[in-house]
Amino acid sequence: MNEEQQITLDLLYSKYHRELFHYSFSLFDCRHQYLQDAEDCVQDTFEKAMKNLDKILKHEEPLKYLKLMCRNITITRRRDIHLHQRILNYPKTIDEHFDITDSKDIMMDWIIQQENRAAKKALMDVLTDKEKDVYHYYYECNFTM
Repeated sequence: MNEEQQITLDLLYSKYHRELFHYSFSLFDCRHQYLQDAEDCVQDTFEKAMKNLDKILKHEEPLKYLKLMCRNITITRRRDIHLHQRILNYPKTIDEHFDITDSKDIMMDWIIQQENRAAKKALMDVLTDKEKDVYHYYYECNFTM
């Protein structure tokens, strides 16, 4: 790219950047979580414009040409984002279906449960009925006072 083309691209950028950003952001339904994605789409648009500068300059209205490029890039980015979100929000992975826990962990959990059961029985023997209710609701049902 020669210096004249660089100057032309800089002029296009300074003239149309804000409008293309708002256009791209509107294609993301003006959701603030996509501000950076809209900006990235505009940057990608100008990167592509750098390669097609001759076509843009020959076009009657360069803004329309840039908007078309920005639209296509934004739609592709949206599609990629939604696909990525669907994959991340998939309820279970294959590994979760075949997860095998260590038998030592199972044994330790059982021992702790037995120790807690004995301690709980000893505690219940000394509590009044009202205290037993408080224990049940506060500790076992996770209610607060």
